[in-house]
Amino acid sequence: MEKEIDEVLKRQDALAETCVTLRSEVENLSRSLSESQAAAEKKAAEFAALRSALERELAERRRSEEQLKGEARELQSRLQSGEQALLEKQQRLEAALQQLQTQQATVAQLQKEIASREQEWDATNRLVSKVQAELAVQRESRMAAEEEAAKSAQAQERLEKQLAEQRDLEAQLRASIGSMNSLRDRLQAKRNSIRV
Repeated sequence: MEKEIDEVLKRQDALAETCVTLRSEVENLSRSLSESQAAAEKKAAEFAALRSALERELAERRRSEEQLKGEARELQSRLQSGEQALLEKQQRLEAALQQLQTQQATVAQLQKEIASREQEWDATNRLVSKVQAELAVQRESRMAAEEEAAKSAQAQERLEKQLAEQRDLEAQLRASIGSMNSLRDRLQAKRNSIRV
């Protein structure tokens, strides 16, 4: 009986030791669990903070993305407007260039016409100079001819005057000859009458 009591006591002691050991392990586990729970709660808090920060960052990125999309759409619209304006300017420039080329061709044609007209003008000036020289010669010739004609008229007038004087003199001579013939006839008649 004592042996059984000793064995029971030994078992109780062993159980007590086991209980102490188990209690110690439970306490250790409790501490570890508390520490793990605290660490988990800390990690959870950190994760929540990180999640909140990530969500805020994601929202900010989405806002930035939407803003960038809006700016991209605006830039695309401005780019299209700029391209359209550039195309219109290019078309106007091409039209102006074509007009300039047409004007340059017109100017070249006008320059040719001006050169031709200048040649014609030079030829005309030479012809006018030649004609003026000929007219001067003709004028001098005409003046000389007029002077000669005036001299001839004066000479003719003198000759006509001399002719008139000569005619008067001839008339006077014929009258004198007639008077002399009449006088001679009378004298001859007297001579004849004297002889008879």
